[in-house]
Amino acid sequence: MDTLANLEAFLATADAGGFSAAARRLNVATSVVAKRVTQLEERIGTALFHRSTRQLRLTEAGQQYVHRARGVVADVGDLLSRMGEKQRDLSDHLRVKAP
Repeated sequence: MDTLANLEAFLATADAGGFSAAARRLNVATSVVAKRVTQLEERIGTALFHRSTRQLRLTEAGQQYVHRARGVVADVGDLLSRMGEKQRDLSDHLRVKAP
């Protein structure tokens, strides 16, 4: 299970207000987004959305979780971009002389 992808699917769903709109934003199938959110809910042991045929709303836990999830996803993105910068900074030619 890719927890980061599940968090991103959760945030996209919360922002878009539905699985279909979140799937369009993430360029994946609606079923993929729904499955990722379900996996995240199973992992943390609580429902993040109230689901009905006409509406998808964040639960109280979902409202609290969305703020923490945004921070985590932003931190991971920052970390990955900084690591990419380090890789570029450290690349150069190395000469080795040996007998």
